[in-house]
Amino acid sequence: MKKFLLSLVALAATMSLSAQEIKTGGWNATFTPVEKAEDMGAVHVAQAGDGSVYVSSIYSQALTFGSTNVAAPEISGSRVIVKYNEKGEAQWAVSLHGAASVTAMVADEDGTLYAAGAYQDEVAIKGADGAESTLAAGGMGFILKIAADGKVALQKTFTSVANADIEASFAYFPEDGDIYFTPTILKISGDKLYVGANYTGDVAELGWKGAYVDVFGLMYMDNRSKGIFSLSKSDLAGAANVAYAQVKGSVSEDQHFPDAFNFVVENGKVYTFLYGFGNLVVTTADGEQSVQFSTDDEGNNEHGIALVKVDGSNAEPTLFHAAISDAPLGATYSIADAEVLDGVAIIGGTFYGDFPLTEDKESNEFDAAYVAAIDLSTGAVKWNRKKDEASVGNCMVVTGEEVHAITTLGMTAFKTATGDVTEEVTMKGDDAAAYGDAYAAVVYADGVAVSVMTPEMNITSVQAIKATSSVDAPAFNLAGQAVGADYKGIVIKGGKKILQK
Repeated sequence: MKKFLLSLVALAATMSLSAQEIKTGGWNATFTPVEKAEDMGAVHVAQAGDGSVYVSSIYSQALTFGSTNVAAPEISGSRVIVKYNEKGEAQWAVSLHGAASVTAMVADEDGTLYAAGAYQDEVAIKGADGAESTLAAGGMGFILKIAADGKVALQKTFTSVANADIEASFAYFPEDGDIYFTPTILKISGDKLYVGANYTGDVAELGWKGAYVDVFGLMYMDNRSKGIFSLSKSDLAGAANVAYAQVKGSVSEDQHFPDAFNFVVENGKVYTFLYGFGNLVVTTADGEQSVQFSTDDEGNNEHGIALVKVDGSNAEPTLFHAAISDAPLGATYSIADAEVLDGVAIIGGTFYGDFPLTEDKESNEFDAAYVAAIDLSTGAVKWNRKKDEASVGNCMVVTGEEVHAITTLGMTAFKTATGDVTEEVTMKGDDAAAYGDAYAAVVYADGVAVSVMTPEMNITSVQAIKATSSVDAPAFNLAGQAVGADYKGIVIKGGKKILQK
């Protein structure tokens, strides 16, 4: 089912299409927020339970989207968030005029959107209803709650400051940008919004402490940390620490820090995944959990993965080890995405050298993408798959039937239960989102355009597809338009790309 629909989307990903309905239930749309390709930045997508889709992008020119006219920004780095309805029709736009970045979005069942990011100085927000508000100067990270009609209902900002004792040491000389707070992950569970963030310094509201490198007793440097917190999704109040990860103690030579920190939430319990090296510590409401990976005297490190359960049990972390390697400074260790289904977490990202979640320790010697399934109750790895060539993992969609992992090499579909590969196709995708088994959306930036694709995944359309043989199946040209038997050229028929003569 999903394989067929996402195959159609994958084929459509090679084209730039205007919004239109495709008769199999999916649609494709584009909008153009920038004048020059070099002005384009990261794009993100969120899928709501009512079928609507939200996309964020940088914008550098005036644009009209649905009912909203957005004026050209005077400040570079301004962002826009747009909404499509379940049919792919443009609805409205919300603009953030100022140096701001949207780094994560998630939508609820009723179409309520939560968007998070980082900003500098004052940022003017204009809702789809024309109402204006401001992200006040002095903050670093923000969360917006945007109603389904485009009204900016609530905002919440966060800031971080240098540790008072470190600052008083007269050996601390921070530069602009050394202290930051950037939300990177948003997830909804029950009545809570869970947020993952990268930060330095102390975040007093969350009780997060900063980490520092002691440079041979001569000076202090900020060291990166990562954390997860929760707050009420209704009013964005009650922000509270779930877990934060950082180097354990001061480090004088090797700057140990978490490479990545991601999480899943199931039945009100949080399970965190830490990718890192050296001596690390995860601080939760239950206390501190130590995570230790090996290093050597030559500055080489073991980059391993830890599963830490934040469920009140104070259980010891489950560690997955890898061999020590002399990886280049640019080597990437990430957990780009993490989803949960019936007690099993599906995680995907990028690694270098030995992969911790497999017994096959032969080094790849390049950045490569992986996907793995881990039983949350036992910590056992149910299955794992990795690329044997350089490929960055961007995003994935997890359904009850299949996992669709999108990398720089294309999309690979796996059986959710077994990890068996069912399909590999060429497609683009910078971010992806799903709402259960009902809807999925993929977005990518292509030159000056932002493209979004969304197949509708419902029982009715699936039954119709399965009941139609490939011989009698309707045919579509590469623009997604239905064509007859007399059409000559490449067509999509029965989920396959064929030459019709």
